[in-house]
Amino acid sequence: MGISINVIEKKQREDINWVRLIANYMIVLYHAGAASQYVQHGTRELFVWRMIADVLVSVSLPALFLISGFLLMKSFSMEAFKDKFFRRVKRLFVPFVVWNLTFVVFYLSCARFVPRLSSRVASFGLNTLSGALSKTIGFMSAPIDGPLWFLRTILIYTLLAPMIWHGLKICKGVFVYLAVLAWWLLSIYLSLGERLISTYPVYSLVCFIVGAHLSFLKIEPFKLLVSRVARSVTLLIGLVGVILYCIYEYHFVYTYSSLRDISLILATPFLFVVVSFFNLCVRESQTLNFLIQSSFFIYAGHFLFCSMLLHAIAPLLNGIEFLGKQTLLVAIFFVGGAILSLSVYGVARRVLGRLFSLWDGTL
Repeated sequence: MGISINVIEKKQREDINWVRLIANYMIVLYHAGAASQYVQHGTRELFVWRMIADVLVSVSLPALFLISGFLLMKSFSMEAFKDKFFRRVKRLFVPFVVWNLTFVVFYLSCARFVPRLSSRVASFGLNTLSGALSKTIGFMSAPIDGPLWFLRTILIYTLLAPMIWHGLKICKGVFVYLAVLAWWLLSIYLSLGERLISTYPVYSLVCFIVGAHLSFLKIEPFKLLVSRVARSVTLLIGLVGVILYCIYEYHFVYTYSSLRDISLILATPFLFVVVSFFNLCVRESQTLNFLIQSSFFIYAGHFLFCSMLLHAIAPLLNGIEFLGKQTLLVAIFFVGGAILSLSVYGVARRVLGRLFSLWDGTL
């Protein structure tokens, strides 16, 4: 019995690691959309990459929120909450602060030599203490390392864990979902949608609670995808969500609409179905283990390393337009940037030793 439990837990960890790995790299590829500033607008190639970006973001972030809720509620109790919370402080809030401080120091050090960074320092107010703090430890403003808003949001949701846990014990969690629905309607009434997009969006809380509920019921997400029919139905729901998100992006761009939250909630299962297929054909290897171990660092650091590479090379092509330019710049950001990031990860881990855990989320 003990061996079978260990085997099940190992399989569960592998599944979750796969989702995290793919989602983290999807987020990197999504941000490769920064290449669009160096190409002509209105081209078919740019439109295709915009659609790809919509798909990437619609399936990656919801899945990460669901996993976070699932892992938090696993073996949860009020006695265990303190340890779980402080573990997340070390693995979420510490790298959140350290990475943002790294960005602030980098921006301030290089601003005098790089006009792009100089304008960022001025717009962010990084040369003032209040400006630097708001971009480093602020709880409502966007962090200077943009993708890290996810870490801050998960930490705040972790503080809500006792309420969620008690709520899930009452009437099968009905009141928890009613409370979220009430908050959603209130946020729409108060026009908070746009402010919440990169802080505490409604879809993120819903996905987090669904993940927590699955864990509370001791239902592993991939167990819902055992049969071919279940995978097909779940994939269909995910595709509907992805399509709705693309429609949202096409019609509303960066303006908030409730369609955004609805589409992202529906798109959540998509990545889990994809991973369930991956597990049938991919085996564990040293390379795969290295990619899994480094994926947090890639997620947290790509805004620096991938962007540096793109903004160093792309200006050399200014004024030169050709079919495939967007694709080339995306490849520079994603492939070249990933190689650079992985190289920095490998070197820094050896040179800094235990100190490196401040950056890679393993403190």
